[in-house]
Amino acid sequence: MVASIYLDDEESFIKFGSYDPLGLKANAKLETFNTVNVRDWGLYMTKPTVGGVAGSGDQTKSIHINPALPYLYV
Repeated sequence: MVASIYLDDEESFIKFGSYDPLGLKANAKLETFNTVNVRDWGLYMTKPTVGGVAGSGDQTKSIHINPALPYLYV
């Protein structure tokens, strides 16, 4: 399954099933990520940075993506 997450200054939305090439900015590169497994939308990260602020330690962290929540759980 493909879930595409689009972020903009004014809005954000998720599309399921494929990605929309019109959702990409000009000259932008599509990036894909493998989830932890087929039943979990978690992603593994090493040295995560959010908003320019680096996370603590050198441990691999996971971030959980749940479209029903208004935030990301790290």
